[in-house]
Amino acid sequence: MYGPMNGFPAGELNGTLIEEDGCLWVDTGPSRSLILWPPEARVVDDGGVRAIHDRGDVAIVGEPVHLGGGEYSEEHYEFVVQLIGEDIPPACRAGGLYWLGYEAQTVEDPAP
Repeated sequence: MYGPMNGFPAGELNGTLIEEDGCLWVDTGPSRSLILWPPEARVVDDGGVRAIHDRGDVAIVGEPVHLGGGEYSEEHYEFVVQLIGEDIPPACRAGGLYWLGYEAQTVEDPAP
């Protein structure tokens, strides 16, 4: 999770929210990005359904999602560490892409 911020990147990401080795990713097909969640986001397990709740928005693991934010590559890793205040576990660095996400929500048919 990243700390409070005054502004956010204005990008958009569409793909499938997946969990692997304790890491939450959005898989877009050609790549996947590790999601860096805002401080108010919570992982909730409800009857076998795992979801991220963020200010009223819900993103269900295993489903198509849409979220706002911005992407940082491995070359910006030190900046990412400053944002979240800790190193990312090695298993979660495998993709080399990090998405500073917010307002993640499950969608019926994500935009390309």
